[in-house]
Amino acid sequence: MILVTKATINVSYGSSSDDVVCIESEKKALLSFKRDLVDPSNRLLSWDVSHNKCCHWAGIVCNNLTGHIEELHVANPLKYDDDVDVDGALKGKINPSLLSLKHLSYLDLSYNDFGGIQIPKFMGSLGSLKYLDLTLAGFIILIPHQLGNLSSLRGLGLGCQSQELSVEHWLWLSTLSLLQHLDMRNVNLSKASDHWLQSLIHLGLAGNVLEGPIPCGIQNLTALRHLDLSCYKFETEQIGGDIVSNAFDNLMSGCLSSSLTSLDLSENFFSGHLTDQMVEFKNLASLYLGDNMPRGPIPESFGKLCALQVLSVWVNPQHRLKEFDLSGTQIADAIPNWFWNIFFGVYYLNLSHNQISGTFLICCLMLRVF
Repeated sequence: MILVTKATINVSYGSSSDDVVCIESEKKALLSFKRDLVDPSNRLLSWDVSHNKCCHWAGIVCNNLTGHIEELHVANPLKYDDDVDVDGALKGKINPSLLSLKHLSYLDLSYNDFGGIQIPKFMGSLGSLKYLDLTLAGFIILIPHQLGNLSSLRGLGLGCQSQELSVEHWLWLSTLSLLQHLDMRNVNLSKASDHWLQSLIHLGLAGNVLEGPIPCGIQNLTALRHLDLSCYKFETEQIGGDIVSNAFDNLMSGCLSSSLTSLDLSENFFSGHLTDQMVEFKNLASLYLGDNMPRGPIPESFGKLCALQVLSVWVNPQHRLKEFDLSGTQIADAIPNWFWNIFFGVYYLNLSHNQISGTFLICCLMLRVF
């Protein structure tokens, strides 16, 4: 999902001035686009020939001076628990009438269900696009290289489910020199060559399939701040030894280690010990390591990660732990009941200077709580 937009969109109404005049040719293009869609939840009900002000149709953003349509937001809204509303997804096909929207800079079709069709090649001719989000929209087969013609792109969302999409090569990607946000979750990259963009700030590769370690080109992405490698499907023998040192050597070289602020390595089932090399990520604010299979304690060197604000790790029973200090760590909300069951050997627990609520279940523990 691309999280960058220049306007706050109301999915029920357009987001343009009352005085803006609708361009007739662009109105016809939208109606042609709608005709090829199945809209079970009537999200596009306002798109009607009798409603002259197409700039006030749901999901439409026009330029208040020229009246040209600049943004089209027809993503399937997520439910309160971030699940996709399958019953409300748009279906059908993508009409090439979108090519008539010459000033379209933002197109969001994410979380719909286009029934296993290929991403239309004509999308590569939407030359004004800066943001294109096709995340989990039911597209399959190869990602068309024509997307490389979108030289103004800043954000591209191509995440899918279960390797439904694949990339044959990265050459087309190398032409997107302004791209900053790239989401390729669950895309099959096993045949892709190693071409990465220096402009990338956010790179999502969750659930990918690659043989061997992390591609060596990633460590040279000097602008990269957010890297998601969760559920990364390594096609190798079981990885043992130190986590990261065996699988992520390429992340530790180059300039990447000093630029990253968020790193997600969760759900990879790595075994072994956490490596002291993690301290190389000195500007890291968020580190996600949950659902792995580590051994041993968290290294003392993690205390040198001075910028760290979020640390998500597994929590195994700590048999030898005697003192545990969580003071001033900005913990809020209630402490879960399981927390008290894993520190049965602790005699000193410091939870001061936090915003903790709820009940402290310490009746069976011989400890001092601060």
